[in-house]
Amino acid sequence: MSANAATPTASSRTLDKAVEHDWVDYLTLMLSGASVLLLLFLVTSVLPDLRNRLDALADDQGRQTGTPPTRRSTNALPEDRYEDEDENT
Repeated sequence: MSANAATPTASSRTLDKAVEHDWVDYLTLMLSGASVLLLLFLVTSVLPDLRNRLDALADDQGRQTGTPPTRRSTNALPEDRYEDEDENT
């Protein structure tokens, strides 16, 4: 027997044998699924609530100082300025 025949390598593994998963693989799968669910929860509930709180705080501070806060709507896109560039050239 040669030394190469005694040590299994990745190339000597047969493709007919089913892959065996241990507890680390299943734990990794469960942790990745939990992190995806946590990310979904944060995006759908926590961040919009935090934005509403910050907007209310900015409104309160604007009333105390007497100057309304200047902020753009969060869903609005910036205006196109291509016409202004054509006139300036």
